[in-house]
Amino acid sequence: MDAKFSKFKNKVSLLLEANTSISTISTTLNKTKRNIYNAISRIKKKKNKEFNLKRASRERIEKLSTREKRIINRDLTRSPKKVNKRVLIENDLPISKRSL
Repeated sequence: MDAKFSKFKNKVSLLLEANTSISTISTTLNKTKRNIYNAISRIKKKKNKEFNLKRASRERIEKLSTREKRIINRDLTRSPKKVNKRVLIENDLPISKRSL
């Protein structure tokens, strides 16, 4: 999967591939050297980033059914000090602890 860059980063990466110096790049693009170095680091980071397609294909459950909401509310009203993890384990709900 190819990384998508902004116009500025695209120009910087093309100039880097042509082996131009940082000072030349900064004068042609009218940016400071610090901006160029930051862009280079962001480009390298984005090119080295690997995308985990298995993780992306798994869907995150975003909504609960009304029945599951009732279960959680009833359980928490009966024992308000109960931890989220314990609520999920006891009621066998298909959501993660973070989505509560």
